[in-house]
Amino acid sequence: MSGLDDLWFHGARWIHIAAGAFAALVLFPLQFLAAPGGPRHRARRRIVTITVWVIAIAGAAMLVNPEFSGFWTTDSTDLGFPTFFSTQVYEPLFFVYLDVILLYLALTGMHVWRRDRGPDALPALPRPFDIVLALGLLGCSAGAITLGIVDWDTGFTWTRPFVGVGVLLVVIVVWDLSTWRPGFRPRTHTWQHHHTTRLVVAWSGLFYAVELRARIRFDAMAPWSHRIDLAWVLLVAVAVVAANARFRREARRATASAPG
Repeated sequence: MSGLDDLWFHGARWIHIAAGAFAALVLFPLQFLAAPGGPRHRARRRIVTITVWVIAIAGAAMLVNPEFSGFWTTDSTDLGFPTFFSTQVYEPLFFVYLDVILLYLALTGMHVWRRDRGPDALPALPRPFDIVLALGLLGCSAGAITLGIVDWDTGFTWTRPFVGVGVLLVVIVVWDLSTWRPGFRPRTHTWQHHHTTRLVVAWSGLFYAVELRARIRFDAMAPWSHRIDLAWVLLVAVAVVAANARFRREARRATASAPG
């Protein structure tokens, strides 16, 4: 790499990782447990929005670097990683799909604060940006499924999960589309469930992005990966229970204070 390309690539990579860690481990936990609509919630929403866009721009700057493919080939060889797919040509595609998917999860999770106005308010119609995000993830999901099918016979460990994740992401897009108009919403849908689910999806996307990058970079994390995942699941469960308990308390308080 030239000096400028090297500075560009490594600078973007560490900004991408640092912003992702800050969002996943600090901002989203605070935002998830905050009372929706409160002043702190609104103030942090601006910080979350800026941080996620920093993640997106830094990731895009890294991927468009002309030395990206060569860097990944050299880096994976130095770390002892095998080829992800049957050809190294697929390697950059893997990271493009990964970053687009994680960006979608983060941005759609954030948009619950823009499209929902409270338990009795109808959601706003989707903006063009929402539609672009949904179409982008559908395209990446189709690409992931295609890569998994193409490499199905190679015996590579990630081919089947790639197909499964692609199908799951299609389901997520369809579910997100169903929240745009009340007529398509499931009967059991409530604003509280929507809010909680969207934040779990966004938070999970950021967390696993950070964990994946850290696991690749630091060998010492590998033996702890399952425990980290278990701790993460327990943390999300506690957060969901706490959030739903708060929603119920607020509903009872509103009912008790209602006239008549």
